[in-house]
Amino acid sequence: MVQLNTITCPGDHQQSLTAPFAALVSRAYPRSAPGRLTSLVSDYDHRRMRLTGSSRGAARGARLQVWVPQAAHRGPPVVGGAGLSAIQVAAVPGGWIVSAQVACSYSLTIDIDQVVTGPIGGCR
Repeated sequence: MVQLNTITCPGDHQQSLTAPFAALVSRAYPRSAPGRLTSLVSDYDHRRMRLTGSSRGAARGARLQVWVPQAAHRGPPVVGGAGLSAIQVAAVPGGWIVSAQVACSYSLTIDIDQVVTGPIGGCR
């Protein structure tokens, strides 16, 4: 059995997260996504993430926002994808916030050597 936190004995005082859980909670994840996500893969072993979505039904001007933890990064994350514009990478305590305007269909990658391309489909 793996516990979330290391516990000292005697005394049962919580210490820090155990390694298996620390790795899981240190992966990138979307904080907000216009419309609906159609796929999401966040690989905590390699610190990579890929998501796809459709902004159909979302408020005009809504932005995609992704948290990228600093763990294992030697600099800002490499952002790629399609259907993205006005991309911003902001350093914040503990990592970065990546945000972008999205087209009707969009994809975003973090640290997967993919360039950003234009729209990949229009909403009907």
